[in-house]
Amino acid sequence: MELKHVRHFYNRFGFGLITNSRNHKLEEFSREKLAEAFFEASSELTPLQIATGELEKYIEKNAMADRKTLRNLIKKSNGLIRDYNYAWLERMGNTEALLREKMTLFWANHFVCRDNNIVHLQQYNNILREHAFGDF
Repeated sequence: MELKHVRHFYNRFGFGLITNSRNHKLEEFSREKLAEAFFEASSELTPLQIATGELEKYIEKNAMADRKTLRNLIKKSNGLIRDYNYAWLERMGNTEALLREKMTLFWANHFVCRDNNIVHLQQYNNILREHAFGDF
């Protein structure tokens, strides 16, 4: 394969993140072999988790009873959602499982929904990641 084809492949199936040294190694691959390598690198599922233990305690205790506690819960959850989004961006840029992350992003944009609860958002995102190549 030519170098421009390898780059095109990475732009379509990954996020265009490839080093020059890796470019030249992959030139020897056929298209089929490169596609197999993408699927193989993405075959193992690694859920993206951040610590939500404190928030889960509030939810278990049904802390929704008073407004002040609810506002604190939403504020903490929003901060954790931001942290989760940063962690996901970091993963997309630093993983070998590019295809799984690309498909997770695809499904997240396809099945658009919003939740202010990080526990639910993390579950949703990891379900998309788990079934990224499969049947929903």
